Amino acid sequence: MNRTSFVSIAPGIAVRADYCIRAMEDRIGKYDIRLHMGYSEEERRIVLRNCEIGTTRELKIRDIARLPIEQIIRAYHPPLWSYEITDGGTNIFGPLPDWEHDVLSSVDFPTLRKQGPTPDTLKWASRVYSVAQLNKGPATKRLAEVFGIPLRTASHWLTLMKSASPNQFP
Repeated sequence: MNRTSFVSIAPGIAVRADYCIRAMEDRIGKYDIRLHMGYSEEERRIVLRNCEIGTTRELKIRDIARLPIEQIIRAYHPPLWSYEITDGGTNIFGPLPDWEHDVLSSVDFPTLRKQGPTPDTLKWASRVYSVAQLNKGPATKRLAEVFGIPLRTASHWLTLMKSASPNQFP
């Protein structure tokens, strides 16, 4: 995996390290917003790196305050990629199909739930949590919903993931 173009967010799941979200609106006057997103090593997540606002008219401070930047970021779900590490390096596959419908529906979560916090269960917990966090959703709540476990148990599993080896659960 070329670390300058992809970054691992969970075991076997990567996203592009840098991407741009573009939104155009006509509601408060024509504007074109470009949000440059990038992976922060320090924060270990995707962050807003730069925001460009183009318009056909003068923007006042109150107009800028009304721009739905956070809603645009929440609405955009970056494509997910699968990767595997082999003796020859890291291979990237993708983009993955629809995460919720195609990927999660093929996983046997009742069996994983019954196994408890085994390494395999925690890998899937890391994937579910990381994708929800990437998409700016309530990550711990989503983990609890997908596995069918109480919120408190989901929090405990997250603690176990974070205390595990950093290479095991990026």
